[in-house]
This record gives sequence, structure tokens and C-alpha cells, in this order.
Amino acid sequence: MTSQASETAATAAIAGSTSRLANGAHRHLSGCFRVWIISQSAIRCPPSRIGYGWQAEHGRRQHSRLNRRSSSACHSDAYLTERNTEESRRAWWQNVAIGSHDTVDDMDVAVFVMDRTADFGLAAVLEVFDMANALRGELEPAPEPWTVHVVSVSDTARTGRGHLVPALPLSRLTVDLDLMIVPAVNAIDASELIDLVSDPANQLVLQRISEAAERGVHLAAACTGTFFLAESGALDGSRATTSWWLGPAFRRRYPNVDVQEGHILCRDKLVTTAGAVLSHLDLALSLVAAQSPALAEITSRFLLIGHRHSQIEFAVPEVIARGDSLVAAFERWVRDHISKQFRLADAARSLGVTVRSLQRATQGEIGMAPRDFVDEIRLERATQLLRTTSLTVDAVAAKVGYQNASTLRTLFRRRRNRTIAEIRSSPLSWEAAPASLQ
Repeated sequence: MTSQASETAATAAIAGSTSRLANGAHRHLSGCFRVWIISQSAIRCPPSRIGYGWQAEHGRRQHSRLNRRSSSACHSDAYLTERNTEESRRAWWQNVAIGSHDTVDDMDVAVFVMDRTADFGLAAVLEVFDMANALRGELEPAPEPWTVHVVSVSDTARTGRGHLVPALPLSRLTVDLDLMIVPAVNAIDASELIDLVSDPANQLVLQRISEAAERGVHLAAACTGTFFLAESGALDGSRATTSWWLGPAFRRRYPNVDVQEGHILCRDKLVTTAGAVLSHLDLALSLVAAQSPALAEITSRFLLIGHRHSQIEFAVPEVIARGDSLVAAFERWVRDHISKQFRLADAARSLGVTVRSLQRATQGEIGMAPRDFVDEIRLERATQLLRTTSLTVDAVAAKVGYQNASTLRTLFRRRRNRTIAEIRSSPLSWEAAPASLQ
């Protein structure tokens, strides 16, 4: 297709979108995060998504980045003034679609995809920016736009579900990135994941991540994607989180990273990491919030994303203990004696080790002292009983080894930041659905 024909097609697409603007959609379409999935020759844009800000683009972006941050407020003021009328708004939208960005300061974001990238993780990140895209016009003044590039080591990547994603090779990216996001890959088992990140076939992936870190690009990852940041060395000396069941393996392989898998989100220096699969949403919202807390808040409401206090309340102690035989044996022993009062010395003696050996094992494997691990096992069981039975709080406390309800209440407040009443009155979303009327 010739350049002239491409621009004609783009203009035709804009004509359709501007008619929707005239019908009252302009508040959701004006001023947006431009989300581009870029292939080797042109940007692919699903026409059905234009209402959420997916925009056609022909050729390479051309705009000045000189003194971007120092002049951003000025650019925003000019941008808002230019859009005061319906006519200028339509003209602005056409300029965006055919590649003129001289009056709009923006942030460049790369979403790094590779073979086996998790479909949900990639979609979640793009959908958060897509929704924020549609909602920027709701705020006064509107936050600065972001440009989101889907990039890879080549011009395509195949997701874990087999979908082919067109991408821009990082070697051909001509803009200075502000942020690079690495979504999860489809690998739930720790040993399989470590084999994947250390595979020579992924050496170029690690190299590109490391190069971005050296240039001062802010790096972000969620779930299994955090292993790629760590393997590249980008997390050395930083605090980070990962999927709760991968914490022990992460801690063993990357001793220079302060892993805190209980957290859903960790921000440190030039890196942001998030936990298990749904945490992709929290990660993307936190990145939006870094520029505009108000935009992140309204975006979360449109996406129906509620507040999750921490990852630790979702963790299954039996699973995180599996990587070390002593810790696993200790976890089983505690469950067998969960309704009893006992000392750590009793458990150590039964397992044939010293208390000090037990302390070293739990601290090294799961990042917590034995007593804290015992409390986690008791709290997990108490949560199950509170949600699935009508037992009194005193009865639940007795079943999990506490002498009175006040101890259990204190632990829930301190370790879960929630009250027992909140635990009991907040069923899981699918449990709260109304019963069918028949």
C-alpha cells in the first residue's frame, strides 16, 4: 500500500470516529494513551477497538522529545487549550491518527512479549492502559498521554495459548523508553521456569532487559515475568515480589534480591514488581497512578478491580514449604498438631533437628521465622473455618490452637490488616452471587 493510500485509509477511519465524537463519545475518546501493536512494516490496529483508543498509524512516529520533562506542563496547557472546541478536537484526533504529535508530550512504554507470554498478563496490562486511554478526558486537566509499544526480539511472538502477536523488534525502536513492562510467561512450576529463563534461546531477551536497565529505563514485571528481570541482574540490590508459590525458588536463585513475596506490589528505585497473575492489573494501575492517581482510581472502578490486602492471605503454606524437606516436614507436623499448644522445641525434637536448624531452614526457604510460619498455618485454617462454617470465633480459635478469641483477632489485624468480622462478611466474589430464583 502506498503512503498516500495509507493516509487515505487512516483518514477514512478517523471520519468514522469523529462522527461518534459528535454523538457524545468525545469525552471518552479525546486525549488518550495511544496503544500500538507494531509489526515490522506497519502498525496493526483492530478497527473494532477504536472506541477504546486503539488508533491506526502509518509510518514511524516523528516528534521532538527535547526537554520533555521540564516542559511537560507547558505542553499539557497547550494541548488542553487546543481542544476547547469540537472542531479543534476533531483536528487533534486526526493528527494523532496520521502521526503528528508535535503538540503532545508523552511517555513511551514498551510491553515486552516473547514466546510463551501469558495471554492474560499481556491483555491485562494493555486493557488497563486502554481503559485509562478512554477515561483521560474525564479529568481536568487531562493527564499527559502515554505511547505503549508492544516489542520483542523479533517482529512476532507466540503467546502461551498459541496466538501470534505482531511486535516491533527492540533493535528498531527509535524512541527513548521511559518504562518497560515484562508480563508473565506460561510456566507455573519453578524448575520449568528456571530452565526457561536460563535457556540460551532467551539470552537475547535478558540482554535487552539489561540494556534497558543500564539506560535508566524503569522496569516492571509481574508473576513469572519477575524471573526475567532477576535473571538479567536488574533486580540485584532491590526489593521485589513474585508469585507467592515461587518465593522460595526465587530466594534461592537470586540471593542478591530482597524478595518479599507477601506483597502484591513492590516499588524500589527503578523497578516495580507484582505478584501472581491478577497482579498484572495492580502493576499496570500503579504505573498509571505514578502519573495520575486520579486516573488510576477511576480506571480501577471501570474495570471493577477491588482492593486485595496482600498476597500472603492467598498463600497455601503446604505449597510454599515443598521446596525444602525439613520445612515441608515441619509444615505437616504443625498441621497434625494444629489444635494443640506446643513449643518449637517439641517440633524440632520430633523432626530430629535442633531449634536453630529449624530456624535457619524456614528463614532461608520461606523468609520467615518458624513461629511466624506456625501462625500462618493457623490463620489459613482459621480463615477456612470462618468462611465455611458457623462456628463461633472462640470455637475457631480453639480448633487452630489458640486459647482465646482475642489472640486470633489480634493476629488477623496484625498479619492480615483485617478484622474477623471482615473476613467472615466478605465471601469470595463467586460465593456472593445471588441464588437463582426458581
